[in-house]
Amino acid sequence: MDKLQEKFKRALKNEIEAKHKRFESLNRGVSRYRQYKEKIKQLHKAQLSMQMEMKQRQTEDMKEKERRKVQAEKATLERYKKLSRSYMEKMQNIKKSRILEDERNERKQKELLTKIEQGGKNGFVMYS
Repeated sequence: MDKLQEKFKRALKNEIEAKHKRFESLNRGVSRYRQYKEKIKQLHKAQLSMQMEMKQRQTEDMKEKERRKVQAEKATLERYKKLSRSYMEKMQNIKKSRILEDERNERKQKELLTKIEQGGKNGFVMYS
């Protein structure tokens, strides 16, 4: 009977150890699964943060492009203003020079007429 009890105790002990090992194995599997799940969450968060960063960069790039475009348009407008100012100044200078030239021509004609009138009285005509 002692042998039978001894056998029974050994079998029970072996069964308990086997169940304990199986439980530890399952526990390790569960902990690995939890670690895996946590790692997936971290990767997902990292992916979301990268996507947000990319969107932010894109919006910043778009703003920068828009700012450059506006700056280029302003520079172009400023150039056109300068060109139009210089053109207007040239046109005014041309008008002034024409007016001055017309005045000179009128003066010359008046002088010539007075010379002709004076010369006609004296008997000769001078041309300049």
